[in-house]
Amino acid sequence: MAAAVLRWVEASDACFTANITECRPKSDLFSLEFPVFSLSTLSSAERHYRSERVNFTVRAGPLGPATVHDADVWRYCMGQLVEAKNRGRTDMERTLRFRAHDFLKSTKRPTGGRGYDLLLKALSRLEQTQLHLCIKGQAPVTFPLIQSWVIHRDPSHPTYTWVQLTLPAWVWGNVRDTAVLAIDAAYFDLRQPIERRLYDLARKHCGRQPSWRINLSLLQAKVGSQQPRRNFMRALRTAVEANRLPTYRLYLDPAERMLHVYQRSGKGHTQHLAAVMGRRPQAEKK
Repeated sequence: MAAAVLRWVEASDACFTANITECRPKSDLFSLEFPVFSLSTLSSAERHYRSERVNFTVRAGPLGPATVHDADVWRYCMGQLVEAKNRGRTDMERTLRFRAHDFLKSTKRPTGGRGYDLLLKALSRLEQTQLHLCIKGQAPVTFPLIQSWVIHRDPSHPTYTWVQLTLPAWVWGNVRDTAVLAIDAAYFDLRQPIERRLYDLARKHCGRQPSWRINLSLLQAKVGSQQPRRNFMRALRTAVEANRLPTYRLYLDPAERMLHVYQRSGKGHTQHLAAVMGRRPQAEKK
């Protein structure tokens, strides 16, 4: 990374120290449902999403758009803040700091030099990526995916150990109001971007229900894939065949042009077996 990216500053106490060793990652509901984060840094510099109640534009910076892997930073921070709130702490702030090693370990990333380099690039993309958001009935807002970030030098360590960042006020409001959902820690084992987005949608819409389904045209829009349909379908079939999502199983019905999502246990497991055997179970349609 260029020296200009490494902004060394003195440590400040005017922030929340995120140092809880055992807490589940969390995600805001909005980024679970909508493709705020890109599947690739090679996506177009500007992406648009339109629905009846939500319109937004995502504009990338020089390093490309913030990706679904960069979203790990959001989810780690949200998990720390919500857990602190649940434990009765009153020092939560939208500016927080955490040990880089703790983040890398919790999100199952390499803890050597490559892991640190990828974290720096993720922080840069998050700061440079702008979200222009309009929700029906609300005033439009524009903000970077993180407001700012700095690195704290530890005099006793040859490399940086602390990251300090400020979440956007809009995101902080969701955390403060606990408008978030817990994410399975095994989510961080998913390396394919489309698998991560499929988990996001399953977590938001299927949740603890036995099953849920969505038509493929809407699915591609919500996944945020900019590929031609045939390429998207190829990637989707690969993800369905692998079936690596924690908590959920996938079933693709090409005749219905629907993706079915089932819980891995209970009624969802029974419904999935019925689908595989050719009996189509009823599921909530989106």
